[in-house]
Amino acid sequence: GAWPMWPVQCALSLLSDYVHTGQDSWWHVADRLLARSLSVFMICTSLVSLGLWCTVALIAGSFSFYGISVRAMWRQDYTTYVWAHTMWHLAAGASNSVIMASVCDASLSAQCRPRAWLFGYVSCRCLSWRPPGEDLATSSTFEF
Repeated sequence: GAWPMWPVQCALSLLSDYVHTGQDSWWHVADRLLARSLSVFMICTSLVSLGLWCTVALIAGSFSFYGISVRAMWRQDYTTYVWAHTMWHLAAGASNSVIMASVCDASLSAQCRPRAWLFGYVSCRCLSWRPPGEDLATSSTFEF
């Protein structure tokens, strides 16, 4: 999974949005590049686990705040920027939680054995998958 990138993204966001806010810095570039990559990863994960319409709803909710923050930045409206960018982080974090909960559930799907957590991070995965209609005793599973 992409879990090792989450602590890196947290550090980049802190350096970009707090330590170097209002300053020219390469931390802003690094933050944006990794955030975009992780956003694409989470959108793809959401499409697979939640489907199109739920993904669209999560994207619309999260990215609307990001759009407001970008617009505020261009208008040099610092108060609105801080509010909207903070909401972007909160909404995106909530959306990511929803997506990961759908992937890392308590295995409500009959096709997947319970998922695993790695070192306490959200890095669970389907331990094995079996085709629909096969029971666990006679199933030929595909390990992931």
